[in-house]
Amino acid sequence: MIFHDISSGVDEENVTKKVIVEITEDGKVLRNVTLDIDKEYKVNSYSKKKMKYQDRKGVIRSFKNNEDNDELKAHIQFSDDNSLGWVDVKDLEKVTK
Repeated sequence: MIFHDISSGVDEENVTKKVIVEITEDGKVLRNVTLDIDKEYKVNSYSKKKMKYQDRKGVIRSFKNNEDNDELKAHIQFSDDNSLGWVDVKDLEKVTK
């Protein structure tokens, strides 16, 4: 079973600036990433149901808490066409060159 641990840092105006995501399965760390605004990341979901943005790269512009299911989302500006989309922070990983 896959577990997600998410913690975030906010500034004095209560705006999320940094998010730390750790994904584990059976005690083994699958992903540990710190997400920062204005940095580039790649969408790589562990869920087969979430393929809309799979393998696309983009820059995080902001974060928001999805009030319906209490998930944290990142607002991404995609590098390939400059479009914007909301992505679950659990689905982001560091870009490897």
